[in-house]
Amino acid sequence: MGTMIELALNKVEIDWGKNRSFINHYWLFPPDSLHQIVYPYRDEGENMDPGFQAKFRDVIFRMNNLGYSLAETRLSYEELLSRWNRTGDLNLPFSDLLRIMESVDFSQLPTEFGKKYQYDFDQYLQDVISHDESIMENNAKDEYFEYAVEDFIKEGLDFNILLRLYGENPENLDFHLEWFTQDLIDSGWTTMQDIRDINSRDLAAQFTGLYPRVMDQSGAKTDTNFNQWLRKQGIPCTTMYVRQTKNGQTTTELLSLPVAVRHMIHHPENQHNTLSKDQIGESVELLLTLISGES
Repeated sequence: MGTMIELALNKVEIDWGKNRSFINHYWLFPPDSLHQIVYPYRDEGENMDPGFQAKFRDVIFRMNNLGYSLAETRLSYEELLSRWNRTGDLNLPFSDLLRIMESVDFSQLPTEFGKKYQYDFDQYLQDVISHDESIMENNAKDEYFEYAVEDFIKEGLDFNILLRLYGENPENLDFHLEWFTQDLIDSGWTTMQDIRDINSRDLAAQFTGLYPRVMDQSGAKTDTNFNQWLRKQGIPCTTMYVRQTKNGQTTTELLSLPVAVRHMIHHPENQHNTLSKDQIGESVELLLTLISGES
């Protein structure tokens, strides 16, 4: 069967992988989320090991600001469904999916849930959708609807869309989201360095979406004003940035890290600066920290 890696909300497994095949959920967790946590499927007495744990409320905050706000989630879903229906015919509008997901309360799942749906939370969602009177009434003439839902959830739908929509039920927000990573590390299929690794393109996309949001909240109209605002918030202007003019001349200035990263991403033609993945990741966390108290 292989070595498992699982993601659970309120101890209910909602995603899993094994060996080298798994979704990396590291970006969902705030810094310092690595704790000694209980691995519920192990024998009692040997069930504590490092793993990632965070309040689901904090996870949803990150998702809202890193590309999965409700509006962005709706758009992503509609794009995926439209792409899927180029060769399919699935009638499952976002409003129906949202209504279904809002009804999933992780404190009220059936007592037989663990035995019936272990390693198959997708099947639980399929069953909920297939027993929804309104949805089934709208698809009464489609004898293959249940199979189409199964295929779409398993093969076409971004897991993060489902995860984000669980957060629309306020009863779920105070539960812990936990990622049980240690067994996979101990078995040699991955390393903590791999677990913590987010590729540069994804980090840049997160930063590019987050930066203008925080700038808008600050009230700054220009990057220079935003740099001044960041300095007032305690972000030091210690990152060297070499600015290149149109005539090829250069000037050097010290900026806050987020503003320097913004310039380096938006001006790849300027070869006088070197942008590292660590700088992008640190900038994302700095900006999230600044707005976390305001959300």
